[in-house]
Amino acid sequence: GGTWRQNAETIAELDPDLVILDHASYMYSGISDQLSAFGIKYIVTGDELTLGNIYNNIQLLGDALGKSASAKKVISEMGASIQTTVDKIKGASSDVTVAFLFLGSSQYYAVGNTTFAHSEIELAGATNAFGNQSGWLAVSLEAIVDANPDIIIIDAEMGSGSTTDYNATYASMQADPLWSQIEAVKNGNVYFLSNSARAVCENASLRIVEGTALFSMMCHPEMYATDLPRVIDGGYQQYLV
Repeated sequence: GGTWRQNAETIAELDPDLVILDHASYMYSGISDQLSAFGIKYIVTGDELTLGNIYNNIQLLGDALGKSASAKKVISEMGASIQTTVDKIKGASSDVTVAFLFLGSSQYYAVGNTTFAHSEIELAGATNAFGNQSGWLAVSLEAIVDANPDIIIIDAEMGSGSTTDYNATYASMQADPLWSQIEAVKNGNVYFLSNSARAVCENASLRIVEGTALFSMMCHPEMYATDLPRVIDGGYQQYLV
């Protein structure tokens, strides 16, 4: 089955010792009742809204698989890596505002405060331009102009249609009478995330530490010797230091 409509009968035929359900799947698919009917053991991961939630889920999986010590080690290593990023930008002089956006064909969305992307922005020593609202929220271009972020980070694969020429997209923003008013567009501080770079910044996994590092490099380039390109893709690891 897919993300939302799993086939319990097929799962039962596999005779699993354990089924792991993510929180959203548990809430919306009804699969847990079907698994119980087959006598299949399962666990459900918690919300993935903060870095703490991600840590909790790693420990949950470790405990369920008899690998509690390994899970604790992973969490410790993640924390140390993130602390290295936090320490790296402690001396940053600039206080920057960031908008993390999804540009749909007919609607724009921004990251609010109940997302771990919001946590990444804060860990990167920046302020979320839409941090006074929650979730992925619908926003107008006028609202983005009013927020006037210093940095704009764009999910380049959600709602981008058939275009992959993100430099052309940025050029069109520069030429637009509204987009061109925004500090990030004026100063060339617009970044597009695609492929694996998008995944490490948006997917709740242990690689969120790499996403946090990318955020800090976008927010405080003056603290790093490596300049990020406008389009950050599957080769993102070459830029991490």
